[in-house]
Amino acid sequence: MSILTSLIENLKSQLEWHQMLHSVLEMESQLTPRSSLYDLEDLVNQRDRITQTIATLEEGRLKMVTAYLKEKGLEPGSNLEAVAHSAPPEIGLELRALKAELLSLVEPLTELAQHNARVGQARANCFDEVHKALHRGFKRQSTYSQFGMIQKPKGSVFLTRSV
Repeated sequence: MSILTSLIENLKSQLEWHQMLHSVLEMESQLTPRSSLYDLEDLVNQRDRITQTIATLEEGRLKMVTAYLKEKGLEPGSNLEAVAHSAPPEIGLELRALKAELLSLVEPLTELAQHNARVGQARANCFDEVHKALHRGFKRQSTYSQFGMIQKPKGSVFLTRSV
């Protein structure tokens, strides 16, 4: 398999993984405040696995571009457009089309990721406030022990994983 064929396959694979990332980010953005943190955790784990795969594919793409540039005697550090320009016309067109599709996903992915980060920060802030309020409440109020004596609470307070 030639470097260009491998590069095209890599870009197609990246496109698929970016589309999966978009789907996961969409699902994450649609979680309601009453959703379980287990659901959120599952989506975050999926997102992390997808982004790791994309990073690995991108690393491979960069190596392929470098190898192609070296093979053709082109300037190192050139971009995908330089590869497309020096490739046979039909391959150049396909490389440009894949690049355009990937770039068209960047803005929606960025917007979704920023939205989800804001919502996630709001959830964390809410949890912190509830947690602080509970601890303040436990420190101020005495409770009765099983022996009928008044005791102040000690130790940590455990909460469920839903907010």
